[in-house]
Amino acid sequence: MASCIDNLRRILHQSSITEVSRRGVATLKETDPSNPYEIELKGLPRDSLLVKIDRFKEKTDFLNGRNGIARRADFALVNDDAIVYIELKSGRIHPRQIEQQLYGAQCVMDYCASIGNRFFNDPNFLTPAINKPHLVLLHTNRSMNKRRSIAENNQSPNHPFKRINCGSSVYYRQLVS
Repeated sequence: MASCIDNLRRILHQSSITEVSRRGVATLKETDPSNPYEIELKGLPRDSLLVKIDRFKEKTDFLNGRNGIARRADFALVNDDAIVYIELKSGRIHPRQIEQQLYGAQCVMDYCASIGNRFFNDPNFLTPAINKPHLVLLHTNRSMNKRRSIAENNQSPNHPFKRINCGSSVYYRQLVS
């Protein structure tokens, strides 16, 4: 029987997937032409898959987009045990908008879980991972590129996500702790 990660590969288009290397490393790429940058994720579980959530076309033809409904975060890092929803920012932070983007990414993965349930007849498809979501903002400052990443626990009712100020890399344990 195929694993959840294998079935997720079958659901998603190959261009939206980044494989984790054997060393447990994957690269997040911000492709905004005015401010491109990369952040390397290290220490990832080998069964992980990095999904570029914002690669999906705008859904405003289907969703009205009001109240942030059509927003999505940049990435979802998925393994059998947890999903880390990741939004990358290098400039000014608007907490409500980031929250909406992270929640939108959760909805995309909930949809994938529903597809796995129906099309692969697996009622528990991604369930353990979806039940352990981690909402993370990776905020990078160009002057910090060679510095160590610093996690700030901003998980409160006002900010239900963790903010990590990072340079060019961040470790998985910082994302899920």
